[in-house]
Formats: sequence, C-alpha cells, structure tokens
Amino acid sequence: MLKKSTTITFVFIFSTVIQLISQMVVTRMFGATTNLDIFLASVTLPTIFVTLIYSTLNDAFLPLYGDHRSDEYFFSHLALLTFISTIFTGILVFFSPLLADLLYHARGQVFVRQVATQLTIMTWSIPFAVITTLLGSYYYLRKNFLRFPVSQVFGSIFNLIFILLFARVVGIWALILSFILNIIFQIIFIVPKNLFQIKFKTVAIKPLLIAWIPLLIGTFALRSDALIIRSFGSSLPSGYLVYLNLVSKIFSLATSVMTIGLQVVLLPHLIDYISQRDYTHAFRYIFKAKVAALVIAVVITFILITVSPFFINLLFVGGKFTKADASLTIRLLLPFSYRG
Repeated sequence: MLKKSTTITFVFIFSTVIQLISQMVVTRMFGATTNLDIFLASVTLPTIFVTLIYSTLNDAFLPLYGDHRSDEYFFSHLALLTFISTIFTGILVFFSPLLADLLYHARGQVFVRQVATQLTIMTWSIPFAVITTLLGSYYYLRKNFLRFPVSQVFGSIFNLIFILLFARVVGIWALILSFILNIIFQIIFIVPKNLFQIKFKTVAIKPLLIAWIPLLIGTFALRSDALIIRSFGSSLPSGYLVYLNLVSKIFSLATSVMTIGLQVVLLPHLIDYISQRDYTHAFRYIFKAKVAALVIAVVITFILITVSPFFINLLFVGGKFTKADASLTIRLLLPFSYRG
C-alpha cells in the first residue's frame, strides 16, 4: 500500500504544481481586480459540487460495484446518475440568481448579476464530474490506480494551456470555459474502449443513493469552508476575495495532495477485506491511514506557515499582482505574526 500510495501521491503533487502555476498565471494576468473577484465568487459552488462528487462517489459506488463486478451494472449506473445529475443541475441553474444574491448581496446587484451568469454556466460541470468519477471507479476496481489521477494531471495541463492561449483574447471567460473543458478533457482520456458496446440493464439505483447522500451531506459540511470564506469576504473591499483565495488554496492543496494517495489505495483494499469479512486487517489499514494522514497534514501545515510568505513574494508578484497585494495576502495568512 505504501509503494502504490507514494506513486499516486507524486502524481497528485505534480498535478498540484500545475494548478499552482495556473494560479500564478491567473493572479498575474488579472490581479486583485473585481473581475477576478466575480469569477472566484461564481466558481465556488461548482467547485464544491465537483469536489464532493470526486471525493464521495467512489466511496459509495465502489463497494456496490465490487459486489457485482459487472460491466452492465457499471454502465447502467453511469447512465442513470448522469441523467439524475443533469436534472439536479437544471434545478441549480434555475435558482442561480437567488443563490448569488443570498451569498454575495453585500457587493451590490451588478456584482450579483454577473456572478449569477457565470454560476449558471459553470454549474453544468456537475454531470461531467459524475461521469469522470464513475469512469475512475471502473479503473480502480481493476486495481489500475494511476489512470484516473494521470487524467487529472492532463486536465490540469490542458487548463493551464487554455488559459494562456485565450485569457488575453476573451478575458475572464477563459477561466469559465476552462473550468468545464478541463473535466471533459479528463473524460476523453479515461473512456474505456468498450464503453458503448455495453448493454444498458435496469438496476436499482436506491442502494447507491442511500449510501451516497449521507456522504455528500457530511462532506459538504467539511468542504464548505470556501463558501463561507468567500461569502463573508464579499463584504470586504474589492480584491480581498483574491487574497483569501490564495491563502485557502495554499493550505488546502498542499495538505490534501499529501494524503490523497493513501485514500485512493486504501478504499479498494478495504472493499476486498470487507467482502472477505477480514475485519481485523480492514481496521488495521484504517488506523494506519488515519495516523499517517494526521502526521502528514500537521507537518505540511507547519512548513507552509514558515515558507509561504517568501514564496508568495517570489512566485505571485508580477504583472497586475503587486507587492502591496502580496503584503495583504501574507497579513491574512499570518495575522498574528505580521509586522508590516
């Protein structure tokens, strides 16, 4: 488990480096401006929903899929969940203006209307995230742990290239379009060759929904920090959503990427142990993974607090992002140790 999780962790580290480079490019190209504030406000909910799907759907689906191990079972769930998620997305799109006003009314109606427009478009990423995650499950069950993470690396690279090519042409819309196209690109990379040869078979979707919905609710409570930060941050002056985004990204990306390898490798092994009723090994694996994840998260957080001020000035200052912007970001990062 350690060898495989280490390999996957390095894949995710590489993906995170690409994401950080993208963050640097976006920050330098757009600066701490109202346009970037609007995008960050708009992308918050779609990002949370995509993250929820990526982090919970495998957990709910893989145990059931492991019991059946049938291509028909997989394809039927893929079709049904794509349909259900499309209906759910349509409902969210309908309520986008209301959600934008509820979360960001402090910035005024012009800000809210622009957020609602961008939110409406990026919300359509949800069905694509469902498809991508289920295709990842297809490979995880076959102990192919790298195909899905590697697809995310290519998605991050595509995202960066798309922004570099089109940001100067279409402005902030390059970020909006790349958010959706990134996920579609991942789907193209991981679609099994025989997918459209598999026959649809009626299956009971209820067991999956019963397992998945509580996970969604619980994980949403844990992952809603970005929504809270940006909603309250909207009452601050223009540019502060950019500063807050940098601070939260630095911590969340670094700590999550160091534990994702353990999560990816742990679940399929747990499925095998539980299906064999070998609960002793299952609990032992869980305990080791929790201890390792806690130690890694604490160490990485301490390192970040120490080195982040230096790297913020080194990597992000330039273009439209000034030293004054960097100083405000560092002040939010280290409010008690900041000395001006």
